[in-house]
Amino acid sequence: MRAAAVRGLAAGCRALDAVTHRPAAIRLVPGVRRCRLARLSQRLDDRWGTGVWPDGVTHPVPLLPCSACFRRPAVRSVSAAEGWLRRHPVELCERCELETTGFESAEDLARALAAARRASL
Repeated sequence: MRAAAVRGLAAGCRALDAVTHRPAAIRLVPGVRRCRLARLSQRLDDRWGTGVWPDGVTHPVPLLPCSACFRRPAVRSVSAAEGWLRRHPVELCERCELETTGFESAEDLARALAAARRASL
């Protein structure tokens, strides 16, 4: 019963994310979409000891908003072997893409993040 509740909360979070992370939904209702159901599911799994998260649930639990669009949760970190991103990696959502990773200054990175934001919305 408890394991089913943990799986159900995680599945509900994935379903909400599938709807609210689309560009049309982001344009209609601005703001970061970070579903808390997966986080609750993980905490209940830890508390009840059901063992669902290590084996069955593959949903990421994002902690930060995307550095480009600020509207979706970040699911990956982008860095580079040298340059600005080596010292300052950025967090991006699944829709935002940087054209290059060779930035020499914060201004270059800010321009690239603005371009990624315009392309993803």
